[in-house]
Amino acid sequence: MLHPSFPFESERLIYRPYEDGDLGWLRELRLDEERMRFVPFGGETEDEILEVLARRKTHTRIEGPGDGIMCVMMEKETRAPVGEVMLRYPQGFQDTGEVGFILRRGFEGKGFATEGALEMMRLGFDEAGFHRIIGICDGENTASMAVLQRLGMVQEGLLRKSSKKNDEWRDQALFAALAQDWVRLDFSR
Repeated sequence: MLHPSFPFESERLIYRPYEDGDLGWLRELRLDEERMRFVPFGGETEDEILEVLARRKTHTRIEGPGDGIMCVMMEKETRAPVGEVMLRYPQGFQDTGEVGFILRRGFEGKGFATEGALEMMRLGFDEAGFHRIIGICDGENTASMAVLQRLGMVQEGLLRKSSKKNDEWRDQALFAALAQDWVRLDFSR
């Protein structure tokens, strides 16, 4: 269904699969409480982070439900990893993709999340042929909600107490875009 040729690029970013050399910055990200405060993971032990990296390295294609692509986003100019972006085909959905993103400290507020998620939407609509692409984020994560809205997604609902973080049930905001409404947005202006 979707077998991208790595690496591929957008205006300011290079996208590639995870590799062993990503352990250092991935550990830094996963242990950064501020960066991970809105996601239901993070704070793992060293062995658990090694397992996360091993799983991430296998996410390079989408052949059916349950598969996904997990990319390291690297800044073209510096070759620095700025974070990760994903496109997956969630179980239980028909012809629907899901985008997700998280940035390392110091790279937020520069449009990298928007650019990366936009590239995943392009792959999802133009290459995988998804009918719909969703984005789900913590109900208090206003920065991620703003990114999803900039991508042309519409908030469809609030999933009440649907995600657990540190033994606390959290609301999640659900956004979506449809293939019929998909227009390749140009953020270079």
